[in-house]
Amino acid sequence: KGSPDIESSTSRVPGYIEQVKAMGVEIVPSIDELLKKVDVVFLETNDGRPHLEQAIPVFQAGKPVFIDKPVAGSLVDAIALYELSEKYNTPMFSSSSLRFAKGAQRLRNGEEGKITKCSTHSPCSLEATHPDLFWYGIHGVETLFTVMGPGCQSVKRTVSNADRDEVAGKWAGGREGHFTGVRKGTPKGYGGTAVGENGEV
Repeated sequence: KGSPDIESSTSRVPGYIEQVKAMGVEIVPSIDELLKKVDVVFLETNDGRPHLEQAIPVFQAGKPVFIDKPVAGSLVDAIALYELSEKYNTPMFSSSSLRFAKGAQRLRNGEEGKITKCSTHSPCSLEATHPDLFWYGIHGVETLFTVMGPGCQSVKRTVSNADRDEVAGKWAGGREGHFTGVRKGTPKGYGGTAVGENGEV
């Protein structure tokens, strides 16, 4: 049914219900009822705050779950989700779709050699109910980590104002990553640049 304090969380639900009904999907009144009928759960609530509560019975039932962004409404809840996944030995996955962008995957797969520096940008609207980058910053951050890989050792926010956030990260071996979350101004849309052993893209 969505969250009443997030307009986009409630306004889209009736339309989505009608769309999936038209595809022959059965609508059930609860997660418990859903779990009797499915092998895998896609938790698509766009409010991250109830995700932990919603996911607990899914983990207890041993059903693999994809949790759409934001994975949670706080770091504490995000960590708890992954701990439950491990406790119940039940796969859990969450990401931005930009993890699978062709350009990011090409760089991740080494087509430009080892990446030493990467800068990404994306829209970064804020939502009062969620910590700043949780709400929409994931898209550019996900692209950055797709290209750079794990092992970020330090993070520093260098700019934060009404128009944008800029965050710099350092990886082992002197590798650097930079994310710009844009609310007003440029750059527009989604994108980035990377410097690799074979040049800059």
